[in-house]
Amino acid sequence: MLPRHPLMFPIVHPLMFPIVSTTDVSVTVSLTCTAAFDAMLTVTKNGGGTGTITSVPAGISCGPACAVATAPFDGSVQVTAVAEAGSVFLGWSGDCVGTAGVVSVNVDVNKNCGARFELARHTVRLRPFGPESGAGPYSVEVVSASFVVTPAPEDITVTLLREVISQCSGPLFSSNRTVTIAQGQTAAAYNFNAGHDPACSSLPITTRYRVTSAVLASGTPLDLSLVPSQELVLTVFR
Repeated sequence: MLPRHPLMFPIVHPLMFPIVSTTDVSVTVSLTCTAAFDAMLTVTKNGGGTGTITSVPAGISCGPACAVATAPFDGSVQVTAVAEAGSVFLGWSGDCVGTAGVVSVNVDVNKNCGARFELARHTVRLRPFGPESGAGPYSVEVVSASFVVTPAPEDITVTLLREVISQCSGPLFSSNRTVTIAQGQTAAAYNFNAGHDPACSSLPITTRYRVTSAVLASGTPLDLSLVPSQELVLTVFR
């Protein structure tokens, strides 16, 4: 019998047979998995004005075009609101409290803070106002609708009615004078001139200044009704 040639035996490639592998895993202790998530702080802008809200630590950066912003925090967060030019910041709501531009809030759970921005409505008032007996100085100052002293958005021309009243003769005369508050300034002084009645020199005389109008350089009148009427009048007895 002749021996077979090696090539006469079939060749079987190992990959022709399936290979199965199994592993047993034994859990012999209890395992606990905990997922930790930071709380979220959401800030929302309210009102008709514009402004910016930022935070320390960083996370909130809500610019003029942003209405709502949310970021994760864990602990105390300092939140700052700054009004844009032509607007005023009037205060916080929700989990942030007060009217200060900078407040702190503890973000231990989800918190929400609202910031109110309104368009600045400028007007003017006298400083001082009401009954006075001193020598001044006397000025007209610019205030917002919330009575915060603020720079003039443009030149403001204020008209004052000056009246002199004698205790002996009654009203002596009246005249108008104007005061200009320059753009960017918060106030402008005006000269005070006390009246005089030769027929009643032994008694004090009353000189009264009253704001009758305030107009922006662009021609827009300011709303004097925003200010209590007593803050538009100065009465000096001398």
